[in-house]
Amino acid sequence: MLTLFFLLAALLVVQSLIALQDGPRFLRFVRRRLAEPLPDYAPPATLVCPCKGLDPDLETNLRALLAQDYPDLEVIFVVAEAGDPARAVCERLAGESPRPVRVVVAGQPEGRGEKVNNLLAGVAAAFEKASANLE
Repeated sequence: MLTLFFLLAALLVVQSLIALQDGPRFLRFVRRRLAEPLPDYAPPATLVCPCKGLDPDLETNLRALLAQDYPDLEVIFVVAEAGDPARAVCERLAGESPRPVRVVVAGQPEGRGEKVNNLLAGVAAAFEKASANLE
């Protein structure tokens, strides 16, 4: 039994020495990979922004969303009702923006909160466009 213990201990020492030898090699690999430039990967993205009413900084905040530094960004503003005063601001900014912007009217919620309903309508609008692009 003692012989088996020493045999396993010797194997463990050999394994530890091998691992210790590979440590600096792995460190060189990591440093080399970190020195390489990252690829400019920016997949298409959609930003869903639920809006309601005229907040004091509504237009400033929406302009900040539209000014994001991202190459392929679509913005979807969602309001619950067609008569919401935020809709007019959203549509005006959508007309001024060089990037794709849509204004979606979600309708009144049934069995959930208005913000959740607006977010779900925005996601549904994003998926409709994505599925249309696949066809």
